[in-house]
Amino acid sequence: MTAGEPSGPSGPSDRDREEACPQPLAGLKVLDMAHVLAGPSCGWMLAMLGAEVIKVEPTGEGDLLRVVDEDPARRAVGMGLGYQSVNAGKRSLAVDFKTAVGREIVLGLADRADVLVQSFRAGALDALGLGPDKVTARNPRLVYCAISGFGQDGPRRGVRAFDHVIQAASGIMALTGAPDGGPQKVGTPVSDTSTGVMAAFAILAALHERQRTGRGRFLDVSMLHTMFALMAPQVVQTVLADAPPVRVGNSAFTGSPTADCFRCADADILIGANTEAQFAGLMKALGRGDLAGDSRFDAPEARKRNRSALRGEIESALATQTADHWERVLAAAGIPASVVRTLHEALQHPQFAADPATTWMESPGGGPAPLPNLPFRLDRQRPAPPAPPPSVGADSRAILAELGYTAAAIDALIAEKIVGEPAEPGRDAAA
Repeated sequence: MTAGEPSGPSGPSDRDREEACPQPLAGLKVLDMAHVLAGPSCGWMLAMLGAEVIKVEPTGEGDLLRVVDEDPARRAVGMGLGYQSVNAGKRSLAVDFKTAVGREIVLGLADRADVLVQSFRAGALDALGLGPDKVTARNPRLVYCAISGFGQDGPRRGVRAFDHVIQAASGIMALTGAPDGGPQKVGTPVSDTSTGVMAAFAILAALHERQRTGRGRFLDVSMLHTMFALMAPQVVQTVLADAPPVRVGNSAFTGSPTADCFRCADADILIGANTEAQFAGLMKALGRGDLAGDSRFDAPEARKRNRSALRGEIESALATQTADHWERVLAAAGIPASVVRTLHEALQHPQFAADPATTWMESPGGGPAPLPNLPFRLDRQRPAPPAPPPSVGADSRAILAELGYTAAAIDALIAEKIVGEPAEPGRDAAA
């Protein structure tokens, strides 16, 4: 089975998973109290690398992202595709930790955990006795990672935030879009997903340090500062110049007139000719080697002054062939370039087939879905989902039993709605 093929109703076999999923984090115990996207994506990456991740979510519908889906059938079983994309390989405990008994369950799990990830507003869990001071006092080896919109300090520390709010607050919206247009949000929740990566990076750094010191860390990971880190060149420029950088549309950060988006006979192509050698190579590949010696274009500053004229010459040449043709020609000439593809077109490209970014798995009650693989390889093996995403409370009974609760005590907790389990017993047998 390849990582891109449908895997059948129960997902990959144990042998498939063993061969496809290196597990450098095997034995690591993670308590994932995060919700929606930023925090769960961090826990998902740790699970994809072999960590045992217990997702703690509210009883009832569970994580909000479970019911965000246009398909009513997936909403009904709590398997929204956004939820599925960042929760594969986890176990689910549904518990009301606003109750004293529920908090004790969470604290019992935290006592045994290596990592706790949460994404509540700054201070929200402190009020419930689940903040870093209390939890790490019980378990000094715990790496406690708090993910929030604006961080744990400052005047906006307790303000709620979603990805698009952080894009507005950070300045990336003002940077994105055409020079003569208005601000534009990035088309994917980049502050959410990037913050998950930053959080996982910080956790692994703290775990490495713990090997030496024996103690964990409190990690404050904010979506706002993640966006500042992603915009590091522009941040430095803005601070030094005391002025905001201008929107450049599809032009490269270098400002090179030949690193931009151009129209071909049928579609657009993005060309990344930034150096002098790449400019000369581009002109030759387009059959316009004469332009390299033209006084209007023979130096970087001259090309910038005559950007419009140069663009006209380039698009006249590109208009004679399709974007696919020019992509092949420019690749052969060593010029970075790509057809501007839709996501659907990118996923249909032979590159995707040769190195799939997803693995098909059957989620409990949610049907087959192409779940993301990690974007890197370990010894030529790309980590893929070890198991489907769980239903709300799919593992509540097993997790409580591991904590020492008797079957009668678990029944009582479920009857009192302090702990939840799937509405349809047996629905998670495939997980």
